[in-house]
Amino acid sequence: MIKPSDSEQPTSIQLPSGSNQAMGQFNSIRVILLVLVLFILVASWTTWYSRSVSIPRYCDNPAQAIEYLHQVITKKEPAGNDSRRPYLIASKILYLLPQQSGEPLFTYLHRVRAKIESQCSTGVAR
Repeated sequence: MIKPSDSEQPTSIQLPSGSNQAMGQFNSIRVILLVLVLFILVASWTTWYSRSVSIPRYCDNPAQAIEYLHQVITKKEPAGNDSRRPYLIASKILYLLPQQSGEPLFTYLHRVRAKIESQCSTGVAR
């Protein structure tokens, strides 16, 4: 296949409507910057949502949330035949505040409780 020289390269394409559309060169820098900005925006939004919406949900009864979290971590079927909703809500903490590698369960639960109480006492919650 013979490749046309630069002088023979098309500079526009004809659209079905009959008008010509100029062909531009693909600008990868713009795409990379756009993706980078989107990643930063998503990360910022999830951090804000965690602080302002998710963690404050546990302010009503932090001790109960910690107890449910403890059961979620230690028991195979923590809810048994009861409602699973409180356990599902408490298990969300695992994603918001993950347990660090090698962190003992008692230390993790204490850290989670301290985080919830600090969020609730700063006035961010409600």
